[in-house]
Parts: sequence; C-alpha cells; structure tokens
Amino acid sequence: MSVFKNVKKRIKKIIRKLGAEDYGDIIFKNNETILTNKIYVGKNCSFEGTEFIQLGEKIIFGDGTKLVAISSFVSSIAKQEFKPIIKIGRNVQVTASLQVYAMKEIVIEDNVLFASNVFISDGFHGYNRTDVAYKDQPISDLESIHIGEGSWIGQNVVIMPGVSVGKFSIVGANSVITKSIPAYCIAAGVPARIIKRWDFAKSEWIESKKEYKISEE
Repeated sequence: MSVFKNVKKRIKKIIRKLGAEDYGDIIFKNNETILTNKIYVGKNCSFEGTEFIQLGEKIIFGDGTKLVAISSFVSSIAKQEFKPIIKIGRNVQVTASLQVYAMKEIVIEDNVLFASNVFISDGFHGYNRTDVAYKDQPISDLESIHIGEGSWIGQNVVIMPGVSVGKFSIVGANSVITKSIPAYCIAAGVPARIIKRWDFAKSEWIESKKEYKISEE
C-alpha cells in the first residue's frame, strides 16, 4: 500500500470516530461511500457551498446526490450575489440523484423520502432576451421552497420555485410541481394536481373533488 493510500485510510477512520463533524470539508468531496453515525453519503455525490448547508442527523444521501448553494453568479452581462440556505432535517432518505440548487432558501423537514432523479431549484436563468444565451442571463424568479415533514417525493419529480409541499403529502412520479400542495394530499401530473386527500374521519385516502384545487400560494 502506498504512503498516500495509507494516510487516506487513516483519515477516514478518524473522520468516522469524530462523527463526520468536518463533513463539509472532507466527506462531501470524495467519491466513495462513507458511513458515519450522522449521515451516509453514496458514491459520486457533490456538495457545493457547504457553509450555507445545514444538515440534521441520520440522513441517507444516495449515489449521485448533488446539493449546490449558489452565493454568486457572474456572466458576460450579469453579476449577482445571493444568500442561499439549504436546510435538511433528520432522517431524510434520498434514493439517488437528487439535485438541489438554492440561491434563496430550500427547506426540507424531517423524515422526507425522495425517489430517484428529483430536481429542486428556487430560481432559474432569465429568458427575457434572445440575443444572449440563456445560460448567461441573470438568475430570476427567486422564491423559497418548503417540503413538509414526512412527505414522499416520487421518481423524476421537478419542484419549481415558490412552492411548498405539505406534511405527509405524496407527489407521484414524473410530476412537475408549479403550485403549493396542502398537507395530507396526493398530487400527480404535469402540472401536478391533487388526485386524493386523506380523510381523517374515515382513515383512508379519498378521491379529490374537482373544487379541491392546489393553492396559488
């Protein structure tokens, strides 16, 4: 074993004993699975702007997870500064390839389950000009995103800026959330609409009535 590999192995052991207190500097920058008493980070994960990321305990980040807190954007026509926040609670489970991009605020409460390939962003590149590439246009439409306790976000879901998902709600696979979803609901579609809600009196899911619409807030 080379000296470098031996040192790397010792560092990993030390980190495990420390409970990954320095995860922002070390664990999130490697491409190997590391298990600690606080978080599990799968292969090929990427975490940027860790000083703006707050994590609870016992989180599982599946392979390919990417959290990006963007504090600045500079292009040929734009220069912007942001104060991003990514806050993730306890016992959150990510199956694989979650992508989170924050320039304002994204909050994920305790016990949320993410299926694979979920995309969340609280802002997007502007598209007000057609003489400049969209990737160079200023970031706009910044609005906070909130995902409530115990909710379940399905495969390939896209969550747009300014929406919230109420606690213990479910979002079906391949949905695009453009408006906020109340608590204890099942929503699906493009754009997502409520298809069922939990009836506490009957203790079961019931079909949603046509007038039961997704909130504009």
